[in-house]
Amino acid sequence: MPSQFVEVKNGASSRDLELSKSLVSLAVTEIPRPEFTNKSEGLFYGQLSGLVADLTDINGMSGGPIFGFKRGEDGRMRYWVIALQSGWFPDKRIIFACRIRQLCEVLRKRIIEQLDRDAASSRSE
Repeated sequence: MPSQFVEVKNGASSRDLELSKSLVSLAVTEIPRPEFTNKSEGLFYGQLSGLVADLTDINGMSGGPIFGFKRGEDGRMRYWVIALQSGWFPDKRIIFACRIRQLCEVLRKRIIEQLDRDAASSRSE
């Protein structure tokens, strides 16, 4: 949720927040800065397009899903999460995001490692 669209009223609790939803289109783009090439092999880059007229900043959207859309042969629209937004270059209006497949692979490995540690620990007790 872009923080510019979140309104907190004086003394308000979380139940008193006003939120506005937004959908932003992205065009896949190249790595925006050469210094990103070493640590960013698996990142997704997209240039913001079709912005909501009054959206000036995507602060607050980190961790949000980036969806891919495709019309199937049956004519129905399909969608799926392709990445999680993690940062952006405001001057170029380019976001970068962790590809969901790579994130899932890292999580799978970490879970297996933890299960192995837990099993080894319970055997030694």
